[in-house]
Amino acid sequence: MSEAKENVEDPTLEVPFSTLLSKGDWFFTKGQYQKASECFTKALTLQPDDKKCIIRRGKCYMKIGQFQNALQEAETLLEGDQSCYEALYQKAEALYYMGNFPFALVFYHRGQKIRPQMREFKLGIQKADESTQRAADTPDRIKERLLISKTDWEVSVSNVQPVPDYLTLKEKDLKTPRSENAVKLRHGELSDDESFLKDLMKNKDFVSGTTKHGEKVEDIIQSCLDLINNSKTLGQETPPTPPKRKHQHPAKKLSTPFEPAQFMLKNLNDIDGELASGNAKRSLKKAEEVLKTVQMWSEKEVPNKKQFLANLHRCIGNALFDLTDMDQALKHYQKDLDFAKQCKCPEEMSKALDKMGRTYAEVEQFSLAIESFEKMIPLVCEDLEKTCLFHHIGCSYVNLNRHEEAREYGLRSAAAADQTGDEKWKMHANVLVAVSELKLEKFESSVAHFEKALDAARVQEDDFAQNSLQKALDDAKQHVKQ
Repeated sequence: MSEAKENVEDPTLEVPFSTLLSKGDWFFTKGQYQKASECFTKALTLQPDDKKCIIRRGKCYMKIGQFQNALQEAETLLEGDQSCYEALYQKAEALYYMGNFPFALVFYHRGQKIRPQMREFKLGIQKADESTQRAADTPDRIKERLLISKTDWEVSVSNVQPVPDYLTLKEKDLKTPRSENAVKLRHGELSDDESFLKDLMKNKDFVSGTTKHGEKVEDIIQSCLDLINNSKTLGQETPPTPPKRKHQHPAKKLSTPFEPAQFMLKNLNDIDGELASGNAKRSLKKAEEVLKTVQMWSEKEVPNKKQFLANLHRCIGNALFDLTDMDQALKHYQKDLDFAKQCKCPEEMSKALDKMGRTYAEVEQFSLAIESFEKMIPLVCEDLEKTCLFHHIGCSYVNLNRHEEAREYGLRSAAAADQTGDEKWKMHANVLVAVSELKLEKFESSVAHFEKALDAARVQEDDFAQNSLQKALDDAKQHVKQ
């Protein structure tokens, strides 16, 4: 008896794996990525090796900016299956948003070899390649050149070829190409490096930073200058190994426009946090302030500027939506869509169209809602997204009393839901079909779909839904008898 009691009290045993998975998918579609990741985490305590669940949690990590966690999820999957294209894409995306463009490019290429028809890999290759090229003269690239230069001097003395740990992400066969200055080891060629380093020391914001291992950038630059001076004084062809410095705890750095990804991530989290806590006005004010900052950035310095602008216009639209200023919200969602098109990013275009469709539905402009939703169809790939999308379109047709079209989209939603195994969406889709067929006086078919919806409600143990569906089913059966 004591064992049985313990099992009842264990919350992980009360909720089936499939229910946690469905709940996580539901939160994900609603944009509540933190809650979705918590559901997937609970599900993985029941089935730790479930590949789909690991991928879904990784997507949540990407959405909330936990790129390192997303990277670890992808690597876990790749350890067991090097050909897992979902994991390759996730790893490439995580690396890209962490600023490791060359590594991201490698994994986009690997994924494309496995799935050449997958457009996301092609777009990834394009953006990673452009970002790698454009980053050549940014402050981040200068840091990378500086650190590589320091390591090359160490290598020249020891005659070994280790890959520095700040250049590796469990891929020791990959190396970042070395800059031209990094291999200038002859005595007569060090003056350019010295001039370059002295100029860097004048940039107080830059030198106040720290490396991944907690070393001060200022200390590294100074040690490099000391090496050059010693080399000139002693007439050495190659400078000696720089003194090892004690690792310090990395200091927290404020996000700046020189670190656009971190700057955007922090501010987007703040904006979303304000909105989630019910402070739509503060969310709006913050988003508008950040928008002004991003608009001043150069696209050469920040290759992802348009994508950042798209996200900010969506945030502004979300805040205006909560403030019931639908006309202005639609204007910003349209700008979101325009920037997403310029970036040629199907996922971002889909999000913008979804927001527009929901806004039109909210103000009962159902024809415009359908127009926006139907533009999403070629952009949506996953079955769960299709289920939700077809359901939205079908409901809009119901509101227009166009029940034939509503029934068609209801059937498409139900078919996609069957592919996902999501009981909640099976229920919603079958209700849509049943209601449409009831209006079309196809009573027997309507009864059959109400029964399917009721079965799905029973699987979920949703008492309220069961009661409502039972009443609807009884009413439909009365029409059959007549």
